Amino acid sequence: MIIMEPKEPLFTDESGAVQREMAINKQQITGEAIMDRLGAFEQMLDDILHQNEREQIEMKKLKAAGKEKTAAYRQYLGNRMFYKMILDKYRQYGLLDERM
Repeated sequence: MIIMEPKEPLFTDESGAVQREMAINKQQITGEAIMDRLGAFEQMLDDILHQNEREQIEMKKLKAAGKEKTAAYRQYLGNRMFYKMILDKYRQYGLLDERM
Protein backbone atom coordinates (compact mmCIF):
# COMPACT_ATOMS: atom_id res chain seq x y z
CA MET A 1 0.00 0.00 0.00
CA ILE A 2 1.35 3.43 -0.93
CA ILE A 3 0.58 6.23 1.48
CA MET A 4 1.19 9.76 0.31
CA GLU A 5 1.63 12.21 3.12
CA PRO A 6 1.05 15.92 2.72
CA LYS A 7 4.11 18.12 3.22
CA GLU A 8 2.41 19.87 6.10
CA PRO A 9 -0.71 18.15 7.47
CA LEU A 10 -3.48 20.69 7.95
CA PHE A 11 -7.08 20.26 9.04
CA THR A 12 -9.96 22.63 9.52
CA ASP A 13 -12.10 22.70 12.64
CA GLU A 14 -15.85 23.33 12.81
CA SER A 15 -15.35 27.08 12.41
CA GLY A 16 -13.14 26.60 9.33
CA ALA A 17 -9.93 27.59 11.14
CA VAL A 18 -6.85 25.70 9.95
CA GLN A 19 -5.36 23.34 12.52
CA ARG A 20 -2.17 21.25 12.51
CA GLU A 21 -3.65 18.55 14.73
CA MET A 22 -6.96 16.76 14.92
CA ALA A 23 -8.86 15.32 17.89
CA ILE A 24 -9.82 11.67 17.57
CA ASN A 25 -11.32 9.91 20.59
CA LYS A 26 -10.54 13.03 22.64
CA GLN A 27 -6.82 12.81 21.85
CA GLN A 28 -4.89 15.37 19.82
CA ILE A 29 -3.03 13.59 17.03
CA THR A 30 -0.92 14.79 14.14
CA GLY A 31 -1.23 14.07 10.43
CA GLU A 32 1.42 11.34 10.68
CA ALA A 33 -0.51 9.58 13.44
CA ILE A 34 -3.69 9.82 11.36
CA MET A 35 -1.94 8.15 8.42
CA ASP A 36 -0.64 5.40 10.74
CA ARG A 37 -4.15 4.87 12.07
CA LEU A 38 -5.58 4.73 8.54
CA GLY A 39 -2.92 2.18 7.59
CA ALA A 40 -3.92 0.02 10.57
CA PHE A 41 -7.60 0.13 9.54
CA GLU A 42 -6.67 -0.79 5.96
CA GLN A 43 -4.56 -3.73 7.23
CA MET A 44 -7.43 -4.90 9.43
CA LEU A 45 -9.83 -4.80 6.49
CA ASP A 46 -7.40 -6.75 4.32
CA ASP A 47 -6.91 -9.37 7.05
CA ILE A 48 -10.67 -9.80 7.53
CA LEU A 49 -11.25 -10.19 3.78
CA HIS A 50 -8.49 -12.82 3.46
CA GLN A 51 -9.55 -14.74 6.58
CA ASN A 52 -13.16 -14.74 5.39
CA GLU A 53 -12.08 -16.14 2.03
CA ARG A 54 -9.87 -18.85 3.60
CA GLU A 55 -12.60 -19.97 5.97
CA GLN A 56 -15.16 -20.09 3.16
CA ILE A 57 -12.84 -22.48 1.30
CA GLU A 58 -12.45 -24.65 4.43
CA MET A 59 -16.23 -24.71 4.90
CA LYS A 60 -16.71 -25.91 1.31
CA LYS A 61 -14.20 -28.72 1.92
CA LEU A 62 -15.95 -29.79 5.12
CA LYS A 63 -19.35 -29.64 3.45
CA ALA A 64 -18.13 -31.76 0.54
CA ALA A 65 -16.93 -34.32 3.08
CA GLY A 66 -20.35 -34.31 4.79
CA LYS A 67 -19.00 -32.69 7.96
CA GLU A 68 -21.47 -29.82 8.37
CA LYS A 69 -22.28 -30.88 11.94
CA THR A 70 -18.68 -30.79 13.19
CA ALA A 71 -17.41 -28.23 15.69
CA ALA A 72 -14.91 -26.95 13.12
CA TYR A 73 -17.61 -26.26 10.54
CA ARG A 74 -19.80 -24.52 13.12
CA GLN A 75 -16.88 -22.42 14.31
CA TYR A 76 -16.16 -21.34 10.73
CA LEU A 77 -19.84 -20.52 10.29
CA GLY A 78 -19.83 -18.36 13.43
CA ASN A 79 -16.64 -16.62 12.28
CA ARG A 80 -18.13 -15.91 8.87
CA MET A 81 -21.21 -14.35 10.46
CA PHE A 82 -18.92 -12.13 12.54
CA TYR A 83 -16.86 -11.14 9.46
CA LYS A 84 -20.07 -10.33 7.59
CA MET A 85 -21.15 -8.02 10.41
CA ILE A 86 -17.77 -6.23 10.39
CA LEU A 87 -17.74 -5.90 6.58
CA ASP A 88 -21.32 -4.59 6.64
CA LYS A 89 -20.16 -1.87 9.06
CA TYR A 90 -17.36 -0.93 6.66
CA ARG A 91 -19.95 -0.68 3.86
CA GLN A 92 -22.33 1.33 6.06
CA TYR A 93 -19.65 3.99 6.53
CA GLY A 94 -18.59 3.95 2.87
CA LEU A 95 -15.24 2.31 3.59
CA LEU A 96 -15.78 -0.75 1.43
CA ASP A 97 -16.96 -1.12 -2.15
CA GLU A 98 -20.42 -2.67 -2.48
CA ARG A 99 -19.00 -5.44 -4.69
CA MET A 100 -16.62 -6.74 -1.98
